[in-house]
Amino acid sequence: MPFTCKVHNVSVEVPFSLGGPEMQMVMAITGPACLSKDAPGYADYQRLFTTIADKGWILGDPRGAQGPAAAMAKGMANFQRTMVAAGMSLEQNVHMELKGEGPMAGMMGRMFKIDEGHVVTKIETGDIDAAVFDVPAGYKVKQN
Repeated sequence: MPFTCKVHNVSVEVPFSLGGPEMQMVMAITGPACLSKDAPGYADYQRLFTTIADKGWILGDPRGAQGPAAAMAKGMANFQRTMVAAGMSLEQNVHMELKGEGPMAGMMGRMFKIDEGHVVTKIETGDIDAAVFDVPAGYKVKQN
């Protein structure tokens, strides 16, 4: 890739609770991330992901960041802000898992272990054709 990047060894733990004391857990995220501040489109990338974090869209529907998931959403938003401030993610491999005490947290920890990654192979900048955002034929827009 013609862009420079700095490799960061990510190690983040986001504490949260899904209820009482037996549901105190930590979302642990670890792994290398190659982040670039000179890749084309970095300013747009930074604006997009900062807005996502600020609006609470980290977990999808912002209403999901209320109640028991609020602490996790806040922690993940802070993680997102820190990552995007360090650069655009050009390559990343992360391991995510839940950690916690008690039988329920232990069961969830055994079920939730994810390894994922991505590699950027191409970056295009410029205007996007407005038709890309058109509702496909046969679909209807539903508003609440």
